[in-house]
Amino acid sequence: MAAEPTGSRIAVAGPAAVAVIALLALAASVTSLGNGFAYDDVHIIVNNPHVHSLAQPWHRFAEQYWPPEVGVGLYRPVTILLYAMQWAAQGGQPLAFHLVSVLLYACVAILVLLVARRLLPAPAAFAAAAIWAVHPVHVEAVANVVGQSEIVTALWMLLAVLLYLRAREVGPLGVRQEIAISGLYLLACLSKEHGLVLPALLLAFEFTVLKRQPFTAGLRRFYLQLALIGIAFFAVRTTVLGALAGDLPPYWMTGISTGQRWLTMLAIVPDWIRLLCWPAHLQADYGPRELELATVFGPGQILGLVLLASLAILALVVRRSQPVITVGLAWTAIALLPTSNLLLPTGIALAERTLFLPSVGICMVFGAVVAYALARRWRIVPIALWAVVVAGLIWSGWRQPVWKDNPTLFHQMTLDAPLSYRAHWGYGSMLFDKGDKDQGFRELQIAHSLYDRDSGLLLEMARDLRNAGRCQGAVPLYRQAIAVTPSDELRWGTRTMLILCLLDLRDFPAAKAEARRGQQAQLMASQFRNLERYADSLATAGTAKP
Repeated sequence: MAAEPTGSRIAVAGPAAVAVIALLALAASVTSLGNGFAYDDVHIIVNNPHVHSLAQPWHRFAEQYWPPEVGVGLYRPVTILLYAMQWAAQGGQPLAFHLVSVLLYACVAILVLLVARRLLPAPAAFAAAAIWAVHPVHVEAVANVVGQSEIVTALWMLLAVLLYLRAREVGPLGVRQEIAISGLYLLACLSKEHGLVLPALLLAFEFTVLKRQPFTAGLRRFYLQLALIGIAFFAVRTTVLGALAGDLPPYWMTGISTGQRWLTMLAIVPDWIRLLCWPAHLQADYGPRELELATVFGPGQILGLVLLASLAILALVVRRSQPVITVGLAWTAIALLPTSNLLLPTGIALAERTLFLPSVGICMVFGAVVAYALARRWRIVPIALWAVVVAGLIWSGWRQPVWKDNPTLFHQMTLDAPLSYRAHWGYGSMLFDKGDKDQGFRELQIAHSLYDRDSGLLLEMARDLRNAGRCQGAVPLYRQAIAVTPSDELRWGTRTMLILCLLDLRDFPAAKAEARRGQQAQLMASQFRNLERYADSLATAGTAKP
């Protein structure tokens, strides 16, 4: 049975428990120390000049997270400043970044223990924190450097929750607690956008484990203060990014209706639950054709809806007898909301790193179940718990080096997610960089066969063919890229390359037709007029060389 959240019955976790949880977290993550930079690390850290200098650090608060040339925008100035400090500490070597990630991970695991100890008896709180410390779904957040935004944001938020619970267990918040929690809230928002949900998490505690404490006028004023901080953050973020959402939706979800987006995400609910409760299989990419765009209500949506409804009913039914289960489920749902694509389109449909904070709630639920079982003297519980912890420790430790570098990662992605076109695309690009062009192009062809509507993939394949003197194969790819590209601003460069390929093939009528289509778009019209004249001159001269 869950402990009452009162100061008289709750003691802080002992030093031995803290030490064991920290060691479990370190053991589960230490194998990441040999990793380099991989995936988004390359754009956000290696190729980002904002990370390479600590000069004029206040400028980071007026700049977006991604380098402007990448074309997507997020706002995480505190995270960028942390990256810059780590870059300066060791001259841009990856070891400094990975060491910080591992140490921060251990700190967050300790905070999970301290928060759990205010909600559960000591053995159950330890169980919740131990499972969290070795949870394999955390590997991406720890092993990939840019996952630090998840870790740091969780650190600020858990500190705020801990301060809040300690104060509210005995009465109203004091001025110092209000200032500290407000400051941590601002830091969380400036580290990653999902820090915005902290007030909702605190309210979840108010209406479950803290419901016996009066909700005073001072507390209402405090929540108004948090709301103003959130609004101010959003206003600054929107000003810097020039848009409310900032990030781009997944390419395969661009242009779909809100209803289709919700249907797609509803089918992902079972994946969330599987990864949080049984992460036996992990993968670095979840997209076509591992995930599919949903346009109608089908079996996947039915399963997702049944699971959501069942968990909601469970949370309501046990809210009096097992309030920790209720608050744990509420935590998970609230923490998932920013990346759920329900309110606004986000840059992903599903990523394991985004389950870092939601997993705290699920582990609280596990802790409550352990407390229930221990109260009934189920002897199998300690054995089962340590079996789960050891399995998680082994799986997490083995999985960390998958993120060593891009060749390692993308090769493993093709094994973990063989239906992911992005896995084969990334691996094919890596093979090209290593000089294995034949195998690289075969991987790109596999990617194209899995998903043929990503203009970036089509352009890369066409470029490789054109560079190899095979414009005959590049032309249909350029045409297809134009067809799936959503705007003239993005089409003109592709159309230019198509015209040059057609000139190489001496197909002057087709080249002139494409040049006229480019003029009709009224973007770079003068360039396309020049290309049309050039095609005319080549046709007249009878030469195939541009």
